[in-house]
Order: sequence, then structure tokens, then C-alpha cells
Amino acid sequence: MISREELQTLLRKALAAVIGALLGLILLSVLLIGGIILLLKGALLGLTPWLGQAGAYGVTGSICLALLGLFFVRLLHRSTGSSSTESSQPDSKPSSIQRLRQLIRQNPWEALLIAFTLGLIERTDPHLRKLLLQGGLALFNQSEDEATDEAESTEASADATDLDSSSVNDSPTNP
Repeated sequence: MISREELQTLLRKALAAVIGALLGLILLSVLLIGGIILLLKGALLGLTPWLGQAGAYGVTGSICLALLGLFFVRLLHRSTGSSSTESSQPDSKPSSIQRLRQLIRQNPWEALLIAFTLGLIERTDPHLRKLLLQGGLALFNQSEDEATDEAESTEASADATDLDSSSVNDSPTNP
């Protein structure tokens, strides 16, 4: 069992990691936004003698909007491209990695919670981690077996239908 001191130490470390990650994200965001602002000011100063102030603002604004539009078009193109790839192969059996990725996409918060829990448990109790992984694999294998049974039952019903139609055609028409 985890003692109170170990739990407090673990929570402090987790809190420090979260705060550090947030501060790092904030710092990177500020640097990125500041760099973009300075780049735009430089472009405005460079274009002002040739185009005037209004023309410089128009050109830089148009470039920014074009880049933003290109980003969104590319983002939408990737999302529709991946769904067409998955739908073009309905008969092929997806690998376990593809099924795991699909489960994570369908349940992102549960996947995050499981990953966080396994990360905490791995440091404290390797036997409990092994037990959790075995249980997860058993559930995963159970879902594979159910999918295999469903596929076999549909194939069996299709074969039975083919046999019924062939036996009707083979029977003599004159008694």
C-alpha cells in the first residue's frame, strides 16, 4: 500500500510536471506570437516606401490570410484523405495497432486516464501493472474473438444460402 508521504510526493511531482509543461507552452506561445508580430512589423516597414502605409497593410494582411487559408485547406484535406483510406478497405482485417488507434480516437479521455494511471502504477508496483496489462489484453482478445465469430457466422449463412440454391437447381424437374 502507498503511504501518505509517498502519495504526497507523487502528487507534488505530478503538479510540478503539469505546471512546468503549462509554463513551457506559454513561453513558446509568447515567443511565437512575438516573432510573428515582429516579422509583420518588419514587412510593413519594408513595404511602406514602395506601396504606402495602406498598401503595405493590405499586402501583409493578404499574405497572412492566404497562409491561414492554406493551413485550413491542408488540415481539411488530411482529415478527408485518412477517412477515404479507411473506407476503401472494408474487407481487409485491420491490424491490432489500427484498432488501438481507432479506440484511442473514439475514447481520447479514457485513453489519457489509462496512460496516466499506468504511468503512476509502473513506478510503484510492477505486479499491479502486469495484472492490468493482462486484463486489458484479455478484453482485447475477447473483442477479437467476438469479431471473428461474427465473421464466421456471416460466412456460414452465405455458404448455406449458396448450398440451398444449388440443391434446388440440381433436382430433376420430371418426377
